[in-house]
Amino acid sequence: MRNSFRQIALVLTLVALNATNVFSYDFKVGDLAYNFVEGAGNQVKVTFTSNVLNSDPTLNNYYGVTDVVIPETVNYNGKTYTVMGIDAYTFQYAPIQSIKIPKTVKQIGAHAFYACSQLNAVHISDLAAWCNIDYLYNPSDIYSTSCCPTYSSDNVAFYLNGQPLTDVVIPVSVTRIKPLAFYKWKSLKSITLNKNLKSIGTSAFTRCDNLERVNITDLNAWFGMEGHYNLLYSHQCNLYLNNKLITDVVVPEGITKIPNYVFYNNKSLKNVTFHNRVDTLGMYAFSGCEALTTLILPYSIRHMGLLSFYNCTGLQSIYVESYKPLTTNSSFENADYGNCTLYVPAHCVNRYKYAAGWQRFTNIVGWDPFPGDINEDYVANGTDVMALYNYLLKHESLAGDADVNGDGVINGTDVTSLYNILLR
Repeated sequence: MRNSFRQIALVLTLVALNATNVFSYDFKVGDLAYNFVEGAGNQVKVTFTSNVLNSDPTLNNYYGVTDVVIPETVNYNGKTYTVMGIDAYTFQYAPIQSIKIPKTVKQIGAHAFYACSQLNAVHISDLAAWCNIDYLYNPSDIYSTSCCPTYSSDNVAFYLNGQPLTDVVIPVSVTRIKPLAFYKWKSLKSITLNKNLKSIGTSAFTRCDNLERVNITDLNAWFGMEGHYNLLYSHQCNLYLNNKLITDVVVPEGITKIPNYVFYNNKSLKNVTFHNRVDTLGMYAFSGCEALTTLILPYSIRHMGLLSFYNCTGLQSIYVESYKPLTTNSSFENADYGNCTLYVPAHCVNRYKYAAGWQRFTNIVGWDPFPGDINEDYVANGTDVMALYNYLLKHESLAGDADVNGDGVINGTDVTSLYNILLR
């Protein structure tokens, strides 16, 4: 009986709430309701007019409002307030069709645009400010991206100072693109990144289905940036350097670590050249680069990230300088192991034939990346002469291959061959 009374009381409470408009704002000017920002005396956020879906639609949130213009400032009781944000749930279920968001907005709360299915236009006045908006969302919540204007509509067009925004040039003042900044911008076709950009946030370009061109302006900056995954993953876009399609890449001298996803799914990349100070290949760094045919992996590489060359199905030749087989971490998964030739230091062929990952290559062939390097320090010099003398005269062991002239025997003629290598 006690439970029955509780159920009846709950039903009556819901009925009462459904029949009344519940206001939670501090003041209202025109169509928009506002809340004061606690601890910030002159700042306010736009908020919702009703937090209940009523049986009477005229009591619903922003009923009858189709075009929203959020001002930079608002006057109330003789005081001017800066509009710095949009509260959580502000426009949920609202029938708005267009919205203008000023550059003063720094935050947009969770579910702010949930079920705004009629929204078709977003107007902004400052692209740098837009890139810097904090979306207050919980990534573990499957509805969390409803803080974005595009959440409930596939037909939202963006305008910058009245002009359609399909080709975005990130201003030089922007050093970080915040998470969700361009989430589900179906109208976005190309983006140009400035050289000052340091990071791209989570899901910043997720579901930008029509993005077909990414233009970078500085190769060093591109390698030094974080968040390539958040731009390139799931897109079939081409990568350009100063508006020239990237087909050949020479890793800049100052770069020692190749970032994760840096050239992910780049179908136009044909050649990449590493210098001998690169020590790390990031995971998925060149995954999906189907046009790559030849790789030379320098001896300096000490770590190959997970699936770094995954689905590089066009590879025909891989030249490895290292005497010791690295852990591949499935770097070459889905390679054409039967038709891709693996070239390794001649005296290390057997090492690679039995090394995990490398043994999947059918054709493993010897080559000589460092002629005369007897002690395996990746350079031929006087220490190799001493190593050869010690072997011949003192019968000391050798780290590498001392058959310098390749006649199948180690003797004095190899000393002469080594001197010729050093003196030429």
